[in-house]
Amino acid sequence: MLRGRIVPPKHGSDLGEWWTANLPKAVVVWAMAEGGGLAALVLGWISGDTTLMALGAAVGLALLFVNRPARLQSMY
Repeated sequence: MLRGRIVPPKHGSDLGEWWTANLPKAVVVWAMAEGGGLAALVLGWISGDTTLMALGAAVGLALLFVNRPARLQSMY
């Protein structure tokens, strides 16, 4: 949902300027992914539920993989 708001760089545009304009959005996307995964891990640890911990780790890693910076500029 949030990654769709980051406009891909246009062909021939300067990547440095593009990253300067879009870095805050990319950091927010990453923070949300890591925060959700970390919250599930902590809740699983507190409750002793290893399934919740594994699910939190898997979802967090999957979201980070989907939203990695190289994927943001892959449409270049």
